[in-house]
Amino acid sequence: MLRSLPACWATWASSGCSATQRRSAKHPRVSEASAVTLTAVTALLDIGRGSADTGLAADHLRSFDNYLKHFRTLLALDLPLVIYTSPDLEPEVWRLRRRHNTEVRTLTVTAIEQDFPAYNRIQQIRQDPGWRSQASWLAGSPQATLPHYNPLVMSKLGLLDASAEDNPFQSDALVWLDAGLARTCGAALADPAWPSLLAAQIKTFLLLSFPYLGGSEIHGFERPAMARWSGGEPVRWVARGGLFGGRPAAIRKVCAVYDACLEATLAAGHMGTEESILTIIAHRHPDLFQREPLAEDGLIAPYLERLVQASKPTQRAADGRVGTMPAAAPPPPLPTAERPALSIYVLTFNCPGQLALLLASWADAFQAVHALQLYIVDQSTAADCQRDNQAICQRYGGRYLAPGNLGICGGRQFIADHFADSGAAYMLFLEDDMLHATQDGTCRSGFARRVDRLLPRALAILVSRQLDFLKLSFTEFYGSNDQQWAWHNVTEERRAQLWPQHPRRTAGLALEQIPPANFSQLGQLEGLPYALGEVFYCNWPQLVSRAGNRRMFLDRRWPQPHEQFWMAHLYERARRGELRGGVLLASPIEHRREFHYAAGDRRES
Repeated sequence: MLRSLPACWATWASSGCSATQRRSAKHPRVSEASAVTLTAVTALLDIGRGSADTGLAADHLRSFDNYLKHFRTLLALDLPLVIYTSPDLEPEVWRLRRRHNTEVRTLTVTAIEQDFPAYNRIQQIRQDPGWRSQASWLAGSPQATLPHYNPLVMSKLGLLDASAEDNPFQSDALVWLDAGLARTCGAALADPAWPSLLAAQIKTFLLLSFPYLGGSEIHGFERPAMARWSGGEPVRWVARGGLFGGRPAAIRKVCAVYDACLEATLAAGHMGTEESILTIIAHRHPDLFQREPLAEDGLIAPYLERLVQASKPTQRAADGRVGTMPAAAPPPPLPTAERPALSIYVLTFNCPGQLALLLASWADAFQAVHALQLYIVDQSTAADCQRDNQAICQRYGGRYLAPGNLGICGGRQFIADHFADSGAAYMLFLEDDMLHATQDGTCRSGFARRVDRLLPRALAILVSRQLDFLKLSFTEFYGSNDQQWAWHNVTEERRAQLWPQHPRRTAGLALEQIPPANFSQLGQLEGLPYALGEVFYCNWPQLVSRAGNRRMFLDRRWPQPHEQFWMAHLYERARRGELRGGVLLASPIEHRREFHYAAGDRRES
């Protein structure tokens, strides 16, 4: 157990520096008028990351002057700060900070060497040829080349816990902020609104995470071992170490679990970074965490920006339009017809702001379709949300359906039945967090994010290739379509028959070992590439024909449908040649939720 770690920080914090406050001293509570207060904790040491002589790869080199530049952005924040740093950097702190909301605690590389309990074990692992050779990039990484890197980053939670234990500013919540966080988060950090909003958001221990699917290791921690230590299932997301924190009591609980896991994994010869340990304990103890997902790039800035944007008061115009921005001119009418070529169904629940965000992202794409009918399938249980959703639906010329809280898959079945009776030729299904991507660039699979005239071009593929369904995004949040995810959901007996090399879902199976998808043909139409074959079903956006709707959702029904049932069943139909599916070789769907509902309020199936 590394429960002695906070005591080490306490020793450093109370010695050697006149500016350091004693642990018994308390500052007055900052911002008495605020409902919830926040203290940020950070640390900055020069551990040699700017020196090429260390063996650090060029893309990992960062000068200390660059760190200082971003550290100054942190020092400019108008909130209480506890700063762990070396005595030579204190003048820089006091040049920009005042003592009423700042506490400096001494931290040196010598103290890390002497007092960090696992220092010697970390040196053994980072110099081990077997550990360094797991991946081509690892030998040139900071955790492999810098002796103080992992001891420092693995101490973040201990430093936060030490600060929470005496809580010098008597704050309701404390968060860790990396000293260099402004490198990717400068503009968002400069917004004065986020600290109080973040403090109000934190109920237990806030942990940000992002999808992480590739590679045989995670920051140097072997994937199979990560799966075992995380409880058995393959790890598909990783915690972010740049910003995390919580209420003091929650920090203490998480730190105790973290210390035990760090000690045990290092003893077993496994090492990544602090993010690896946070990921393991968040998988094993989800009840301790308030986890918020990030996009696949792992950037924290959009999370803070959404926090600020969501706080802006909802405005309601005279015609009932709803949004967080001043009311704009109504969108042009959708190209509807008596018997539309395409019915678009949007499933939403208790988040009018999210519905408005989705429809705004798809507005231009909808306009490109010759004739369509928009349906808002509102499962909301709150009367005010139902009222606002009706107003949004009316604004976009849609038809409002309120089948009740059927759950996501129950709603999907309701939509299949409604589409069968509608007379429309094709259908598009959207959940309200499946936005239309408009930015250039590529997804992690290397395909384009932006596709102009997406719907008419995708419809042309669906029709010309006589498909039952066509998925609109190759890369999804947890996985991508180059792997056969139906492998997870068929029976054990069937899995052994179909994939004898991987007959069981074992804890040590890396994600890249999931059987590949079997594509029978690649093609392109109007410059939009696609793949045909055994494409797995999931609830991500897809175009469906009338015949496909019958084969997928009507020929066989489940009393309580689940996505897993459909995935396994439809995979078998595809293998038998009874279902023709395709997927675009593009990823124009952006999975983004900015407005949240209480998880317990909604049925999931």
